[in-house]
Amino acid sequence: MMMTTIKQERKKINKLIKRDNRNNQTIDGFYQQALSIIGNHLQEFYNEYADDNGLTLNQVSQQVNSWDIQSFYQAIDEMLADASPDDELSKRLQAIFAQASISRRDMLGAMIGAGMSIATAKSESFAVNELKQQYINGYEDSSPNKLTTVPAKVASQAEYSQRIWVHGDVMTTRMKETLNKGLSRGMQKSDINKMTRSIPQTGDRIDDNLATPMNQMLSRIHTLTTSQGIENTNSGKNKAYDEQNVKYVIWLTKEDYKVCDQCKDLDKQIFIRGQAPIPQDDTHLNCRCQLVKCDEDGNVLPGELDRVFKE
Repeated sequence: MMMTTIKQERKKINKLIKRDNRNNQTIDGFYQQALSIIGNHLQEFYNEYADDNGLTLNQVSQQVNSWDIQSFYQAIDEMLADASPDDELSKRLQAIFAQASISRRDMLGAMIGAGMSIATAKSESFAVNELKQQYINGYEDSSPNKLTTVPAKVASQAEYSQRIWVHGDVMTTRMKETLNKGLSRGMQKSDINKMTRSIPQTGDRIDDNLATPMNQMLSRIHTLTTSQGIENTNSGKNKAYDEQNVKYVIWLTKEDYKVCDQCKDLDKQIFIRGQAPIPQDDTHLNCRCQLVKCDEDGNVLPGELDRVFKE
């Protein structure tokens, strides 16, 4: 019985890891979609203004005209599809629109700023709901009760929101630097093609490509989102264990080749609850190992397996 229940618990860890991966892929999709639209409009801009010498710095330094403004707002409308701007995004877009009126180069930079801000707003909205749900699932997967309310900190995810916006701002700054570096040298068709080439988040880095700094910062957003998800899952579980007065827990890993040496040594160790190391805090970032309630002999207690994530 013990081996069967532990095996099932390891499967639940695997589901948590798959959920983390799906969340990161969803967030990637928001940014990749925005970058695709930006790339298309940069290509259109090049086709509109490039001559035999390509796209020169003088050409992009001119004041914007009606075609530029129309193209800019068309890009924004495309990127805002399925989005409902909140106060944070609305304020940012207002400032970005003002920047776009200075020159064509500023307009192109503003397009990047708008796209990354819209993608960050979509990611934040998705992640805040998902992270709150992970707290609820962590509790309900470990308790016979349903959770009716969550702590205010869990509901708001304020610190997460602040951090993802910081990562998004750094991303925007680095992408604008890549754009301006290319524009300052003048661009041929091959240069604009290279700059706008799509690269998957796990793909190779390419110099002078907008996806490269975006993907570098996406890696940090992945870490942030997974780390907060782990904290919420474990916090929900701990609330359930507090209510049940759980005395012992057993440390379980996924038990695959990716398990680090530190966690491998902890696997199946039994601890008095309160004296056990804490996954992630006492091991490593993004540690999805679980402390599962058990008796003093390490037998997983009934009720722990009553709910399995419907995913």
